[in-house]
Amino acid sequence: YADLVTKAAQVTSTLLLGANCLASPMVISIHTGSAVTVKNTDSMDHTISFDSSHVLHVPANSSKTLITDFLKEEGIHGYGCDSISGGVGLILVTK
Repeated sequence: YADLVTKAAQVTSTLLLGANCLASPMVISIHTGSAVTVKNTDSMDHTISFDSSHVLHVPANSSKTLITDFLKEEGIHGYGCDSISGGVGLILVTK
């Protein structure tokens, strides 16, 4: 699993959210404590969540910056969108 995620991960600081919370790229790679710009390209608002304490609301056709200081450990972290069952994307955190 970790090998597949590592191979699929794209090094980027921008995450695009489209219709139905489709994330692009689906797996991003960042360094610990990095900021990620979440750009909602859909005509509907979306909310991404890592857990109940870390939630980011992104209005339609706009961007917000997510400070990932809560992702302190290296590894694979999933996130959800709009309470859709199951995760919609992954963030690979490296040093």
